[in-house]
Amino acid sequence: MTRRFFIAAARAVAFGFTVASLPVGCGAPSAKQSGFLEDYSRLNRPEDGGPASFTDSSADLGAFDRVLVEPIQIIFTDDAQAQRADAAEVRALADEFRAELERLLGGERQLVESRAPGVLVVRGALTDARRTTAILNVHPATKLSGAGLGWAAAEIEAIDGGTGRRVYAYMDRREGNRLRIAEGLAEWGHAREVLKEFAAEVARGLAPPLPSAAGAHAEGERP
Repeated sequence: MTRRFFIAAARAVAFGFTVASLPVGCGAPSAKQSGFLEDYSRLNRPEDGGPASFTDSSADLGAFDRVLVEPIQIIFTDDAQAQRADAAEVRALADEFRAELERLLGGERQLVESRAPGVLVVRGALTDARRTTAILNVHPATKLSGAGLGWAAAEIEAIDGGTGRRVYAYMDRREGNRLRIAEGLAEWGHAREVLKEFAAEVARGLAPPLPSAAGAHAEGERP
């Protein structure tokens, strides 16, 4: 048990009744612009509150056979709680986020280390993260209140390595899932969970188009 855990436990006992009375599902604050993306005007956020994103409909994602995932920057929004966190821990989160992006994007394209024509360049920033308060995710009352949930926020864009043209952008801030036990007991469990979700959504957004049925049929008929 760490000293930080015992401090959190003492606070939970002192304010237990107050925390238990919090409304359920207060959630993470909505995503705020950090300034990492040069242009936010073309981001579209669905009515259900999902991530804001942009895809250049004229871009041919199938033309990129390689991918470069640049080191994730740390650019906090003005209200970011991560500004008060240990810098090394936040850096570790950003590095894990990059590794997950490389794992997922590298399944469709060859990973490379430099920009060039035909390379899809993925760059991003971790803009906020909040620790999970494990003690508040043990008791049912405080667990349901969401008071112990951690969260993460990030901005991502993909550009053409040859022209510098942006073909995709993504921005979101999300809290962890209160029903996941392991993540709720780890200090940065929810933040890691959310960043993995972001990486999976970005990978889906950048997936090369599947060949059409007609094209696949014609390919199979070649001598």
